[in-house]
Order: sequence, then C-alpha cells, then structure tokens
Amino acid sequence: MSIISRCPVAGETDLQQIADLVKTCEIDGLLDEDKSIADLKWIVTTSSVRSRRLWKDSNGHLRGFGQLWIPEPDERLDGYLWFYVDPKDSLQNSFTDGIIPLETEILDWAENRLREIGNKSGLSIHLHTKTRAEALVRISSLERHNFSLERTFLTLVKSDLETLPPPEFPPGFTLRSVEAPRDNQAWVDLYNESFIDHWDHHDLTLSSFEDWQQDPNYQPEFDLVAVAPDGTFAALCQSSLQSALPHSSKTGWISWLGTRRGFRRMGLGRSILLAAMQRLYSAGATSIKLGVDADSATGAPRLYDAMGFHPVQSWLSYVKTL
Repeated sequence: MSIISRCPVAGETDLQQIADLVKTCEIDGLLDEDKSIADLKWIVTTSSVRSRRLWKDSNGHLRGFGQLWIPEPDERLDGYLWFYVDPKDSLQNSFTDGIIPLETEILDWAENRLREIGNKSGLSIHLHTKTRAEALVRISSLERHNFSLERTFLTLVKSDLETLPPPEFPPGFTLRSVEAPRDNQAWVDLYNESFIDHWDHHDLTLSSFEDWQQDPNYQPEFDLVAVAPDGTFAALCQSSLQSALPHSSKTGWISWLGTRRGFRRMGLGRSILLAAMQRLYSAGATSIKLGVDADSATGAPRLYDAMGFHPVQSWLSYVKTL
C-alpha cells in the first residue's frame, strides 16, 4: 500500500469516507457503536480536539484517520489518540519492502504532534489510546511501540427493563433535566466535584461541556440532575437513546453517573440511575449499556452488578510516556 497524502479533514466528502471507514471497522469487531455522518461531523469539528489527520492512498481512498484530544494540562500533559485503520492495512505487522505500516505512521504522527505542543510546557508528556481486548493486531502494534497497559474498562448491559423498581430520593431532593444555558456552569462544577476521585480525572471546562451539547447524541431530556433542598446540584446521570437503523431496537447509553462530595452514601447514585433507566425504557430502549473502570475504587462496579448489569466487552487503555 502506498500512502501519498496526509491531509486535514476538508469537508463533507471526507466525513462520508470517515463514516465508511468506521463502519468497516465495526464489521470487523473493532468498535462498539455505529457512527452516522451527523456523529462524525460533530466529532471532527469539536473544538476540544487539537489535531486531526487523514491518510489516503493514490486513488484518494481513505485508509486511516486519527485525532488527538488534549485536555487542559495540570501537573502533566496528556494526549488521547482516537484512530482507525482499514482492516486490510492493520494486518500489515512488519516493515515490508520498505513500507511503513499505517498504524506506525499514525502513532508517530500523534507522538510528534503531542511533543510539539508539550515541549515548551516543561511537563511530563503521556500519550493514551484504547483498544478492544480482542484486537490482537492493534495490541501487538502498541506494544511494539513501547505502549504499556494502564487500565481495563468494561462495557456492561442490562436488557430486562420491564420490572425496574421506582427511584427513592432522600426527603427534599428533586429530580429534573438540565436547562441550558442557565444550568451549564453548575453542571460543570457538579461533574468536576463528582469525578475528582476517579482515575485519570481531568477537570471539564464550560466550553467543552458546551461542545458536548452540540453532539447529535446529546439529548437534554436525558441529562438529569438531583437537586438538594438548598438548590445544590448533588448528583448527575447523563444518557442518550440510540438506534443504528430506523425501526431497529434502541439502546440506551449511560454516559456519566456521579455524586458530588458531601452527598455520597445517601442512595443518590442508585436513584438517579434508576430514574434515567426508566426514562430510556419509556422512550423505547430495549437494553441499556454503560462503561465502567474495572478497577474503580468508587463502588460503581458493585452498584451495576447489584442492578443486574453484566459485561459484554472489555477495553484496554494503553499509555506511552514521551
């Protein structure tokens, strides 16, 4: 394979090619969710991503895509690489006839770009990327490039939604959906205080949350907060309802579930999760999925197990210190 062009995302034609590449990877079992053109349009235009790159062959066909998200640094600089390679190219494991494997090109690009951004900061620089546990070719490539395994995540699912118990909030607490833009800063503060104890936490900024709200999968009616008697946002559960095709079964996704410091061990997490699940079920969800850190110290895996979720997919997070 000869790659003759490395270029930025230029327009709708590129978006269609990215969507086609993602769906090809989906068929080969590398991804977890279908992506539409609307999804990709948000993903490749959101301002929270610092760099994007396309790799095309001599016929103009897209063979690889990568983008690098870099949150605001605190004590170190972290970059998160999200990339896809045509499955035919990902099978190219070695340097053959002087041709550099495409995954190597993408990893090198991400490393160099992150160094460009980070060298002036004086901070330690770390490049992260995720892969499915069964994607052995990609895992082998990452290990050859001196990435090391740092964490395991699980995708969990629950399909028996007909007999969900009603949520029971403490006296004086109320449940409502987020109202933008007036609630945005309060939601960001709630998010940061809820996840400050989680592994690899980076504070969310108001502009990043506003970017999230432009995602086609963001549905305000499924962005729930539990409000304390004094008006403080105490817990959150953000979810969405997705279907790959019209008239197909719908999957509810729990994106974020968290409880603010000072409001934990009151049953708020369980109650707001049940409220979100009931809304998703009422809207047509036939199953509900979520992701969880397998080594979480917050008790989240125990909560999900008690509520009948079971694992269907393992994800591995790899890191390389630059």
